Amino acid sequence: MLKITKSFNKFFFSITVFYILSNNVYISAIIPATPVAQALGNTATNIAASAMASNAASSIGSIINNMATRKIINNIIIRGNTLVPTDTLLIKIPYRTGQVFDAALTGQLIKNLYGLKYFDSIQVEVENLPENYINLIINLKEKKKLESITYEGNSNLNIEEIEKKYKFSEIPAINQEEALLLAEQIKRLYQEKNYHNVDIKTELEITENNTILVKFNIEEGKKATVKRVNFQGNKAFNGKKLRSMIFTREDWILGAFDKAGTYDPIMVERDKQILENFYQSNGYFTARVIDVKTDINPNTQEMDITFIIDEGEIYTIGDISVDTHDKIDKEILLAALPVRPGQPYNKDLLRQSIEVLRTIWGQFGYAYADIAPRPMADFENKLIDIKFDTELGNQIFVDRINIEGNEKTRDWVIRRKLAINEGELITPQALDISKARVESLGYFDPQDGVNWKINKISDNLAELNLMVKEIRTGKLYGQVGFGGADDKSPASALKVSAGISDRNFMGTGIKYTFNLTFSQEDRGLLFNIYQPHLTLPWFNTPVGAGFDAYVRKSLYDEFKNVADIPVENVTGLIGNLTFSPLFMPNLSTIVNAGIERIHYNNKVIVEVPGQNQTERDLFQSIVNRRFEDGTVHWLGFITGQDLRNHPVYPSKGYNWSLSSKFCYPVPTSNFSFFKVDLDATWLTPLIGDSDLIFLLHGHAGFAKPLAGKNIPYRELYHVGGPATVRGYLYGQIGPQVFGDSIGAQKALWINAELIFAATKDQSLRGVLFYDGGAAWDTPSGAKFRELGLQDMLKNNRFNYRHSIGFGIRLASPPIRIDWGFKLDRNKRINEPASEVHFNMAQDF
Repeated sequence: MLKITKSFNKFFFSITVFYILSNNVYISAIIPATPVAQALGNTATNIAASAMASNAASSIGSIINNMATRKIINNIIIRGNTLVPTDTLLIKIPYRTGQVFDAALTGQLIKNLYGLKYFDSIQVEVENLPENYINLIINLKEKKKLESITYEGNSNLNIEEIEKKYKFSEIPAINQEEALLLAEQIKRLYQEKNYHNVDIKTELEITENNTILVKFNIEEGKKATVKRVNFQGNKAFNGKKLRSMIFTREDWILGAFDKAGTYDPIMVERDKQILENFYQSNGYFTARVIDVKTDINPNTQEMDITFIIDEGEIYTIGDISVDTHDKIDKEILLAALPVRPGQPYNKDLLRQSIEVLRTIWGQFGYAYADIAPRPMADFENKLIDIKFDTELGNQIFVDRINIEGNEKTRDWVIRRKLAINEGELITPQALDISKARVESLGYFDPQDGVNWKINKISDNLAELNLMVKEIRTGKLYGQVGFGGADDKSPASALKVSAGISDRNFMGTGIKYTFNLTFSQEDRGLLFNIYQPHLTLPWFNTPVGAGFDAYVRKSLYDEFKNVADIPVENVTGLIGNLTFSPLFMPNLSTIVNAGIERIHYNNKVIVEVPGQNQTERDLFQSIVNRRFEDGTVHWLGFITGQDLRNHPVYPSKGYNWSLSSKFCYPVPTSNFSFFKVDLDATWLTPLIGDSDLIFLLHGHAGFAKPLAGKNIPYRELYHVGGPATVRGYLYGQIGPQVFGDSIGAQKALWINAELIFAATKDQSLRGVLFYDGGAAWDTPSGAKFRELGLQDMLKNNRFNYRHSIGFGIRLASPPIRIDWGFKLDRNKRINEPASEVHFNMAQDF
């Protein structure tokens, strides 16, 4: 209360502040005591006012500033501080010597000093000096410095858990009231562990150094568990149905793992809302949970919780009306709404209708349209008429687009993905497309790494803030694998590789990889670099460009019937140009050209014990054509779309690619062929956004030699392994001679996966899979028939093989393990029942 009288002849006033700990509310009262006519140059009697927190300072300041001659601060005097240096306090005080005194800032002064957590009370005095100068005097009453906090009796709640939640160690000073509040916070932690009868006694001891020791004596009591969840008044839906929807669950044998049996009063309140919403979304307009009874056995601490429900009766939706504002036809709006006349009343559909109307009006630029459904009940006829009141406000345009959180990624890398520009109308569609495009970069957290925040700055202007949360895009990795890394790799033993890569080099969007691979069968060096966004004068759309350079040495030791293991040396260079047609911006097209030199260290001589000369000669001729030196000159064309929601951690969408490769004949090489591949993947979430995902992948390929020339061994299809059909080794599915894979011209494989999250943060995921495929029709297969030796050639016809299995995916360190089991194991040739495929990498 402010009281100003004429009965004093020395001007001063004081601000006394009381801090209400439980509500974080500041209460301040200003009491001046002078003849105000003398002190402030005006006359006033019996003026009174009161306010809370900074509002008090603001209103009081307005009164004083209106009444007073402007006063200049001569000095700021602080008294009573022993724990906090004066210089630190002066930084927190919003006044400076030589400034005009503004009483409205006293609220900020109080808030700033209390924020230091050292003071019980703060008193501010203003002493009048000649020539309109004043001294600002701040009297402080400090709390006692906190020496330590100790606990006794906390068997089921350790100190680390308390500290992690509340950071008690950061409290500088404390008083009795605050210590009691800390005890209540500890009780809340116990409640999360199902201890609801905890008693905490708080002891404060003052030391010789005038510091304070706090000790919490804890009696935990017994752990409580919810044994039964019951319902009363439920006629339309049985208890099993209602129980399945709420958070509070009955205890069972595995309750320690899934937290069943936990009692949480906050969750019980939420359960009430869930039950009411369920009923009101199934026609029961007046349904209410009128009470929740909790009965607890004092001896066992077992709890029975009973939800008492008043269902009411079913109501039907009558008339529906909407505001059109003369901008859109009423019938179009009504047709877009999921709620319809004649349906049972449905609160969920009402909410969905609000979002539909917001989206529609948002396309007109009304980003802040306020949609308020107004249900009007006819209780006699059990009808609900619904009126959607709409306040459009103004159309909102973009004033400025800000990007926050991109510490690595350059602004322009993100901005070139946006579908909205400064000065344009804000629409939900433009925001959603922009968000999806930025997410597709793969530089940001897949869970919640890209979000829009709209800051309205005037009636028709708003700032758009794109909030991004970056993830590490670089890898310094080592990998250990088994069974082949891709469908062209012959490796079937342990392989070690190391390298460095980054999908966003120095934040520019440039991708590069440098990889070194070593194994008993496969050694190689690869470097590639790719710039995804170049502007060329003869293109109307941005293009990407890059190149791959590689050296590879492969040992085909799966060939058992040869004198010496074939050793292939490959050196290659590929140039790529990527672009998207203007009429289909989501369609990616790649045109590439390459040259590859293939050389074998030695001539491959077959050794087939027990076979006749004709069979050996035929096999030798096939091997000679498969392992032939030469140079491959080729042109390639790849087109496809990637409409997955994330390139690294997708949970929905699809991608597909159609690729072709033409190795044109040259006089100096015996290689010429044409090859085409179709690959597609589709994902959809089954539970939540990414709790359970179904993935379906398929691949089909065809290769044909041209001009009577050969196809390199590596360009033929060898189905089996982690990238094709798990549970099999490289080339195990397809044409074979004496158990050796000689490659196929045609191939098909499919993969179906159920991917489930084992942890909330997706750091550990499990996979159940089904794989199947076939490879058939080897080049020169007709020779076997001509010589009557077709029995030598196995699996040259379509022979579908399949497997099932399971795997795990660990995010950090990145580990991938798949264990596939053959469904059609050939025991006659002693095929192994399963194969394990292992891969690991470490991000930096």
